[in-house]
Amino acid sequence: MTRALAALMTLTTTLAHAQTQGIDTVWTLTELNGTPFPATTTLVFDAEGRFSGQAPCNRYSSGTAVPPPAFQAEPILSTRMACPDLDAETAYFLALSSMTEVRITGDVMTLTNPDGDALTFTATE
Repeated sequence: MTRALAALMTLTTTLAHAQTQGIDTVWTLTELNGTPFPATTTLVFDAEGRFSGQAPCNRYSSGTAVPPPAFQAEPILSTRMACPDLDAETAYFLALSSMTEVRITGDVMTLTNPDGDALTFTATE
């Protein structure tokens, strides 16, 4: 019984850590589908399941209704400024909207989907 209780406590602690890991960290996009991303883009999760950041042209925000490691972006809201990197921003928003899983290993966060697409971020703060 003691081993079962210890295992349950370990699992509970691991799940709690997984749900809070990466909160308030500024993540900078480094790759989209294995290709270096050409423009500065950030993402920050808060404790309420929302996220926001700076895309190549615009600030954006959204949320996810599922707990980690699952990921499902709600509609993304953004400002509407134009810039030379608007194509890169559109590609990022499309990719972000398709992601279904988030994994954090050290200072690297990867969002993936069943199609093999991936967004790779590095912690910057």
